[in-house]
Amino acid sequence: MVNDTVGERIQLISFLLSSEEHRAQFLIDPELYTRNQGCHLDAYMLDSLTEALRTLEESYARVGAANPYLNAKATNAGAHKAGND
Repeated sequence: MVNDTVGERIQLISFLLSSEEHRAQFLIDPELYTRNQGCHLDAYMLDSLTEALRTLEESYARVGAANPYLNAKATNAGAHKAGND
């Protein structure tokens, strides 16, 4: 991502929502990850996105713990999607 436009930010967010691996990388160091993607987020936006992605990861963990079948199904779907990329 080269341009810092709303479209690029939406693309970054969509990518993070669809990729567990990239969400994990983002959550390790949000500023570095977004800078490496060529997308600058102001502090409020970066904090909001980080909080939203952490909440998403926690939700996935709760659902997986509560229902191992759904967790396995989600893992298989993710592996299938990754194979098609």
